[in-house]
Amino acid sequence: MWSKFEYLKPSALSEAFDLLSRYGEDAKILAGGTDVFVNMKNRTIRPRYVVDIKGLSGLDQIKNENGQLKIGGLVTVNALRESKIIQEKAEILMEATEKMGSVQTRNRATVGGNICNAAPGADITIPLLAMDATVNIASSSGVKTVALKEFFTGPGKTILKPGEIVTEIIVPEEPPRTGRVFFKYQHRDAMALAILNVAISLTLLDNGTCKDVKIILGAVAPTPIRAKQAENALMNQQVNDQTIQKAADIASTEITPRRGSIRATPEYRVELTKVMVRRTLKRAAEKAREV
Repeated sequence: MWSKFEYLKPSALSEAFDLLSRYGEDAKILAGGTDVFVNMKNRTIRPRYVVDIKGLSGLDQIKNENGQLKIGGLVTVNALRESKIIQEKAEILMEATEKMGSVQTRNRATVGGNICNAAPGADITIPLLAMDATVNIASSSGVKTVALKEFFTGPGKTILKPGEIVTEIIVPEEPPRTGRVFFKYQHRDAMALAILNVAISLTLLDNGTCKDVKIILGAVAPTPIRAKQAENALMNQQVNDQTIQKAADIASTEITPRRGSIRATPEYRVELTKVMVRRTLKRAAEKAREV
């Protein structure tokens, strides 16, 4: 049963800011709606005003400027998947779209919405964290840039204040000899949420030593996490089966899976993390050596 609400569709970003400022916490932004509508139907959120920003111009572009990828907040998952720029510059994002919901969902769901929903295992968020992305947050006061790793404060919670909109995601240029891989483990149903998401960015020196590594894990803590102890075990080390296994074992100790989950027990997620971090690291190392 739906609660009553007023539907508002601004024609410009400035109008959206005015509406959001006027109605504050009583307003909810609608981009793709794949999460908002479900939550409204379940009455986990009951906005009095729904502000539809889907049609705002300029927020659905993908650009490659001075080596940086710039992804508009209203870019859909399918647009991301079909983009030649993403195919050439960010294959890890392509991998993230392959198991994300149905065709209908991918045609509606937006990159900005996936981020702002702040699900601990959000498919697009996890690889963006591995790519060291930042987000542009706009309001009537101007635009500020925030590291994506600072954006999440808890399940379904972010640093966004009433009246703020994520307008763009910026990804820095990929360093040479870098391999990036995303892996999602889920039940067979394509619509199922992740039991575990892993995104890894690994940069090697010419001699095979780890120069930089980011290991991002989703669906195993209240927010996406970076397995820093596992990363430290790899830094400045030769990347081989032994060091990869050590890093994977350490990563499994850094997660804090919720008890009582209907998808997997905490113990299962710990063992799964060991296996999937090891496999993903090996693939990332192979890709880095191919570059």
